[in-house]
Amino acid sequence: MRFRFLPLLLLVACASSITPKSNSREEIVAYVNRAADLVRARGAACATLATPEWYSGDWYIFVFDGEGRTVCHPAKPEMVGTPAADLVDPNGKRFGDEFLRVASAGGGWVEYAWPRPGETASAAKSAYVRQVTSADGKTYVVGSGGYEPR
Repeated sequence: MRFRFLPLLLLVACASSITPKSNSREEIVAYVNRAADLVRARGAACATLATPEWYSGDWYIFVFDGEGRTVCHPAKPEMVGTPAADLVDPNGKRFGDEFLRVASAGGGWVEYAWPRPGETASAAKSAYVRQVTSADGKTYVVGSGGYEPR
């Protein structure tokens, strides 16, 4: 009798996290699309995106405003206010500008080098970005990435 509700509890526990279940491009796109729906409905929603439901380990959502400034970055909150133009990887790639360009062209993938949360050495990363307009008419770029996704 006591194990009767175990499957239900497992289902609820799994459903409580919005982060990707695997390091696949398909999961990352779905994660960004869920975040884009949230931003469309509620604006940048930074406090929500910083909760464990949305941010766990390597998984987090970043958001830029219409002027290209970082408005949400749960893994590196000190980046809030940083212009996309200032984001350059160790190889000299201006990936922040590329985020804005790719997102405004309909969305897609950007390859660059970036340290994992809590680390200083950069690793190959692929981020999926897309543009969204919130209910109040503001434009945002929403994205997330994986380290060497499949």
